Amino acid sequence: LYSHMQAIIGLFRRGYTGKTDTLNLLIDLLEASASASPMPQPQPEGHDRRKVVRYRGLTVGVCTPGDTEDEVRENRDFFEQHACDVGVTAARSWGRTHWVMHDFAKRRGARMIWVKKRVVDGAFAEANLQQARELLALVEQEAAQRAVPREASPAF
Repeated sequence: LYSHMQAIIGLFRRGYTGKTDTLNLLIDLLEASASASPMPQPQPEGHDRRKVVRYRGLTVGVCTPGDTEDEVRENRDFFEQHACDVGVTAARSWGRTHWVMHDFAKRRGARMIWVKKRVVDGAFAEANLQQARELLALVEQEAAQRAVPREASPAF
């Protein structure tokens, strides 16, 4: 087992608010960026996936299921099994799905970053893509932090 995970990003909200679709778009953005290829065709609506992508030197796991404690536990196990530096998971608004990830983050020395899924009337696809891009920016921040040595101190 590895001992350190850098960050876990939890996308939370009640069911049927587009968490799965947003995380599927994040997977597509990660894969397109990592392979310098165009965006793939979108996944069918509500299609759950667990995927690992190498991105800017990080092993990034993205898990779209997260409405139940059991699903979040499977996501946690997936992150651990694949030695992810950054994990991104769906979760409900509060309760057991949060506690599982908080405990895992604490045990792995990882930052826990919660992002509330935005709900927009009308332009769902555009809103989901925008939020997927914001999640990608969080992953990029983690990659940038990895590039900076932790023990470095400023020179005076």
